[in-house]
Amino acid sequence: KWLLFSRSPEKSETDVITYKFRPETVDEFLEDMIMAHVYCGAMCYPEKNRTNVEEYFKRRGYGGYLLYDFNPKTGKFKDTAGWWNHSYIVDENITKLAQDIVKNVHRCKHLPLLEEYLTFGGRERLTDHDLIAAKLGTLIAEENAFFKYYISRSYKIDVTGWTPWEPKL
Repeated sequence: KWLLFSRSPEKSETDVITYKFRPETVDEFLEDMIMAHVYCGAMCYPEKNRTNVEEYFKRRGYGGYLLYDFNPKTGKFKDTAGWWNHSYIVDENITKLAQDIVKNVHRCKHLPLLEEYLTFGGRERLTDHDLIAAKLGTLIAEENAFFKYYISRSYKIDVTGWTPWEPKL
């Protein structure tokens, strides 16, 4: 199970896709992951205990969709994409998850995720709550230094007047 989320400040902070299907093969699941990430234009930040995700994305030529942890001091990325479920970051982000639930639960239209919220008992129960683990991964990804680095180097260019005509709105 996994979720894709829209978390840009300009957007609604709402869940985008829920995937709850058990295909016959791992490759079929991974192909579905690629299609969802391409469709949504989303980066993939998988749990690192699932190395087949990174390998498959790269083998199929979609490695650019993988999100790596970035160290802005060294300017280097880690060797593997994703996050570990066994780090202090998870503990910190479970608190953020609780705050996110309070702030955005009214926007959540995914009944299975809401049901998991009702039975979630903390980190030790995370392996029994796949959708919450996926949501937690997105919260951790939002803290990735890559996005701050990328945004700091993005430019907004005003193209008004560059065309011989101006569109009529």
